[in-house]
Amino acid sequence: MTRIIVYGSNSVVLAGLTSILNSQADLQIVGSFLDDVSPIALSDFSADLLLLERSPTTNFSQSSDEDIQWLEQWISTADFEIVGVLLTDSLRTEELEDYLHHGFKGFLPRLINTDEIVAAIHAVSAGLIVIHPALVALNDEGWSGIPALANHPVGGNTSAITPLPQLDISLTSREVEILQLLKAGLDNKTIASTLQISKHTVKFHISSILAKLNVSSRTEAVTLGLRQGLISL
Repeated sequence: MTRIIVYGSNSVVLAGLTSILNSQADLQIVGSFLDDVSPIALSDFSADLLLLERSPTTNFSQSSDEDIQWLEQWISTADFEIVGVLLTDSLRTEELEDYLHHGFKGFLPRLINTDEIVAAIHAVSAGLIVIHPALVALNDEGWSGIPALANHPVGGNTSAITPLPQLDISLTSREVEILQLLKAGLDNKTIASTLQISKHTVKFHISSILAKLNVSSRTEAVTLGLRQGLISL
């Protein structure tokens, strides 16, 4: 059983990640936190793995330096060894080196499905380093010269994993856009203002989304959207 602490940028993302991991019999969520929780508070939780979602809008992730300072503070107060998996939209060479130095072995894009997250967790728990091909493609310099990578096996090619069975879901581009905004925790009024449409139109689209996904709440819609790769974290 792998014990996991999940750290997310907002309540909807956190609920989605928690739901995904709770569906796995060999994974146990021992704590889930938003980005306004001090890392010192996490020291009371004994875990094997930290799943950290790094969003450009999170308070502690304005830069990689703040991320690292946060990690150092937590690691220095914890009395157990933990491995990290990072969900991010970008990853520079210097950032990769810093995260590897602080015990992170998994690096995944935020637009990822359930099977890929679970496979990465299993791989890093077995001692492998996992770098998703989507992040590798963003780095023009390559990472072959990083000492930490030379000393560790690199595996868990998540791009080769059989994807989740896809449901017959056909959302319009506008519905996908609104579902992404629901994931960000926006209310109908804010969504309407953002997209410059009426609140009535927003309600219509949300009703259509719930019907197409066969769910009854926004959180369920976001969770299923994440599972099926319809939206990103």
